[in-house]
Amino acid sequence: AHTPHVARWWVDSQERARGQGKEQRAGLQKHTMSGFKMVDPLSWATMRLGVTEKRWSSKLNDEKREGVYKCKGCGTELYASDAKYSSGTGWPSFMRPIDEGSLKRRRELDGRIEVVCSNCKAHLGHVFGDGPDSQHGGCGHRHW
Repeated sequence: AHTPHVARWWVDSQERARGQGKEQRAGLQKHTMSGFKMVDPLSWATMRLGVTEKRWSSKLNDEKREGVYKCKGCGTELYASDAKYSSGTGWPSFMRPIDEGSLKRRRELDGRIEVVCSNCKAHLGHVFGDGPDSQHGGCGHRHW
């Protein structure tokens, strides 16, 4: 039987929750079901369960207008358009956030660094150490 992508991630998130302490489980449950304005099911699964969008599927890949990228869950300003660059990975990538305080980082079980909105805890992506260095306007990190 085929398990739908979102359902599989829901099961994975619940299994991860069982491995966490009681306080962390309470936080996951609290944030899993509440706090967002109306969003489509894939956005909800991405923001709440950490489901990864398919490569090259984001409308933001080709976005070139000047402005600010905000959290889809709560509207917190996260990235300025001048920090966006083409990483060739298939996901929108940014060199640096507007304010480090708008993000929270946490290490996942597989070692990757997840980035969430510090306000509503929406999953925003991950940080990798292969971004542009300071000579090219970055800090050595790639946010996606």
